[in-house]
Amino acid sequence: LMYPGMVLADVFESLFMPGPLVQGHAKLESQCDQCHLKMKKAEQNNLCRSCHKQISEDMQLKLGFHGRAPNVPKQTCKNCHTDHKGRNAKIVLMDQDTFEHNWSDFKLTGKHFRVKCQGCHKKNAKWRQAATRCFNCHEQQDVHKGKLGENCGQCHAALTWVKADFDHNKTKFALQGSHKKVDCESCHPN
Repeated sequence: LMYPGMVLADVFESLFMPGPLVQGHAKLESQCDQCHLKMKKAEQNNLCRSCHKQISEDMQLKLGFHGRAPNVPKQTCKNCHTDHKGRNAKIVLMDQDTFEHNWSDFKLTGKHFRVKCQGCHKKNAKWRQAATRCFNCHEQQDVHKGKLGENCGQCHAALTWVKADFDHNKTKFALQGSHKKVDCESCHPN
């Protein structure tokens, strides 16, 4: 059943829409109820999370920025992602100079502090899509040519990549006797 007041409210809402939606939500512009429920303003976050499932999952599992940043659960989505700013508006409000990388799934340690954002985050890709495994970025530098696998962190550290903490006992040639005292370079030149 439609009441005259409901029709008037719908007309009123459409007349006073705060502005066009961002490009990513443009298809929803005539479907206000996808993001807003009349008389249920508190439900808006749940409506956002029902479409943005990865973000919702991160929040539940305490992963990624939205799951790790302590202030995110205390705010509404629209505090940071106001939607009615026009097609070309950028609603991902992130200051690269002040971003707390410890709130992401990849804490910057060692020499990673000196890498510029663009070194890991590709242009026009979502921030969350940056590689998180050493081999993703360091494959070209792998002097082992993949023979030792892809888990570089078993031997190398982000602080001093060259100095490796290698356990020869985990190989087919465990070091015994006087072999323990020989420098690595004696058997492994270059």
